[in-house]
Amino acid sequence: MSDPVGVSAEAQSLADVARRVDEAFAVMISVAESAPPVTASEAACDAFVVTGVGGSFGPAKHLVALLEESGRRARYLPLSAFAQGAPATRGDEALCVVSQGLSPNARLALGHADAFREAYLVTATSEEDPRVSAFVGAGGRVLRHPPTEERGTLLRVVGPAAALAAVGAFVGERLEASERSALEAARRAARAKARALTAKELARPCVLVTSGERRAVAEGLGLKWVEGLGRPMPPTWDVLELSHGPFHAFYGEEMLLVGLGPPSPLDDALEQMLVPERHTFVRLGSDLSRHASRLAAELAANELVLASLRASPRDLTAWPSMGKDDPLYGLGR
Repeated sequence: MSDPVGVSAEAQSLADVARRVDEAFAVMISVAESAPPVTASEAACDAFVVTGVGGSFGPAKHLVALLEESGRRARYLPLSAFAQGAPATRGDEALCVVSQGLSPNARLALGHADAFREAYLVTATSEEDPRVSAFVGAGGRVLRHPPTEERGTLLRVVGPAAALAAVGAFVGERLEASERSALEAARRAARAKARALTAKELARPCVLVTSGERRAVAEGLGLKWVEGLGRPMPPTWDVLELSHGPFHAFYGEEMLLVGLGPPSPLDDALEQMLVPERHTFVRLGSDLSRHASRLAAELAANELVLASLRASPRDLTAWPSMGKDDPLYGLGR
């Protein structure tokens, strides 16, 4: 399908994603520098249950990692845990729901907010929305972030970036000027590395590689390949885990390995194992703080997906299964 001036749907999708990739960085920095209306330090408890799905899954898992790093107790529950009643709680836990557009599934969790000592919602949805108003009226607290709308494509780019910055602000993580500069430099480096890859390399199956305590840096990123490129979810492996099975499984196959851990001699060891003719290892990790590293990984993944779309354009406004997921997606509506 083409628009009135003859631009193909594939070209329009590419232009939209390119615009959103640039917008994501600007919005991320803006949210990270803004004072949040509510913070975890104001909570009446130091234990949290966090949930989120889709583009909100990565920010939700990042929030768990940040809360744990700050000395609080935190655990992640999938939204399916709320589908058949309130999950078992420990009595002293706060609920934190991350949902950019307040999806029907997220409402399953909000419907059981009274089972928790406190409830928080991280969302782009306006407080004028009656569902948000009802949540606030029942004592819930809202941490809003932009954008209000990010529709038209299955792939979400700006919302997850903004949510990552918002959950960081919620826990008290602020970006220093040096980290903002480092993020910009990491983004430029990721863009250069992504554009240097050939179309053949970008089309290869992908695996995300982390190291140390940075596994949460990769959680949720694989969905970009699913939503943006229509490919299977890339697995995430710790670099040492690769030699305990995965490397032997893909050794004879083509593979794009995306390094997201901090610079390490372990990456050098991994590269020695690979076969250049069929394996490509692109290092996109950073030695920034855990929070800034996750922001950098988000930006890097955006650049890889954008480069892949440039190499093989797709119409992201229509997909064969559109509207066919309502038996699950619509739960909670």
